[in-house]
Amino acid sequence: MPLLQHIKERYNLTKRSALVVGISLSILLVFAYLSVVMSNIASYWSISNKTTDPLPDIFFEYFPAYNLHTYVDNFLTGYITICILVVLRRKDALLIYFKTFTCTFISYGIRLTLLAATNLPDPNMNCFKVATNILTESRFGRCGDLLFSGHTISFTTVFLVWYDYPFFNSRALYKISVATIFGLYVLGLAGILLSRYHYTVDILLSIYVTFFVWRLFDYYWAKDLQFDAHFADLNINEQI
Repeated sequence: MPLLQHIKERYNLTKRSALVVGISLSILLVFAYLSVVMSNIASYWSISNKTTDPLPDIFFEYFPAYNLHTYVDNFLTGYITICILVVLRRKDALLIYFKTFTCTFISYGIRLTLLAATNLPDPNMNCFKVATNILTESRFGRCGDLLFSGHTISFTTVFLVWYDYPFFNSRALYKISVATIFGLYVLGLAGILLSRYHYTVDILLSIYVTFFVWRLFDYYWAKDLQFDAHFADLNINEQI
């Protein structure tokens, strides 16, 4: 088929490159599910914010709470979807997907080690406590689903994709697109805090971890991984 052949040639899609990207995506999905389970465990043993007041937070001191939970979730979904589609403008899309999936599951792996380690009173006074369905409950707004923010991992990763990989040949369009995405990024983080999904420290720690993992991948890719035969088909000199 002409279309399939065009896709294979444009993205250097081979069995090896498809397998590498598919494995990284599969691991990400597993870690995302484990994060849901760990969030439920954290919620199960969370302390009640009805008897224990939420902790002082500098953002909460100046901004009141708003019910923006649906807005934040839908906004993040659209934010990610646009990024996934725009990446296809680049011929090295498979490398970007591989990097994104890999860095995201590593960040989620780090989150798994912290999520249920320390019990904090939830800042969302309307949160619900998970008492059953530990393995299947997936709604947002659970009490105790705090340290650190999974939403922010996704918001930060998408911004880093836009910042590191130009999707337009024009330098002016690159600057405009990055400025726009950064504005949406800040808006998304503000929505998380206004919704009382997380404390400020949850947001900041998530940004630090996600940025560190992203740059650590760059280091090891340049040093070793790009020369490994398993990842050879992801290396494409042309970009757009």
